[in-house]
Amino acid sequence: MLELPIPQFKADNPIHRRLAELGQVCAQKVQTWLSQGGPRQVKSIGRLRQMVRQMLQAELQEIDALVIQLL
Repeated sequence: MLELPIPQFKADNPIHRRLAELGQVCAQKVQTWLSQGGPRQVKSIGRLRQMVRQMLQAELQEIDALVIQLL
């Protein structure tokens, strides 16, 4: 198993706060997408993941950059 030096969440850390905000933004986007019929007839989990990753591309890029700073 991989052991990464992931620090505990600290509300006074601006990177931690931004990661939490981005998580909320992503969750809201996906929830809205699903409530509007997002996946329609797509049944492939791989295709659904691809659709979500495309929709959240900007947020995921920012998350990746922030995590690199943390580690």
